[in-house]
Amino acid sequence: MVPSGIEVIPADFPEMILKLNAEVSGTRPREVLALNKFILSRMLQQGYSTFRANSEGGLPAVATGGNGSFLAMPVRIFPQPKPNKEVKPMEPVKEIETKEEPINPLDELNHGIDELRGKLKLLFDESAVLTRKLKEVVLEQKQKEREFVQTRRAIERIRAASGF
Repeated sequence: MVPSGIEVIPADFPEMILKLNAEVSGTRPREVLALNKFILSRMLQQGYSTFRANSEGGLPAVATGGNGSFLAMPVRIFPQPKPNKEVKPMEPVKEIETKEEPINPLDELNHGIDELRGKLKLLFDESAVLTRKLKEVVLEQKQKEREFVQTRRAIERIRAASGF
């Protein structure tokens, strides 16, 4: 509130100020009344002309003069604390010296052979599992073929016995 009326200041664009001529009655507010900008614009669009709010700012505000009454709850805005800490510049990172030991070609070759043996053992284990699964499938297939032949012979005997 200002002596000439009301000033509306958006929180996200404080440089934009809407000045409205208005009659102010009652006590001057002790706190800033913060309302959602969409609610305030809706009140104005619907023709509400009288606006009543508590001087403490914590109770709902009532707008009248349009179609009935419009009740709006103010938004609490807490002051943001300003940092009092001094920003200390970061210390440069100390570089750690690494000493490269000469690589012995025989040790490197020995390490390579050990890795190859490990990979070959893994491949051998996997091939043994696949071989076992293949043998199981072959046995199942042979069993199904035997059952098929036996079923076909039984059907032929039944046909021969019944005369079809």
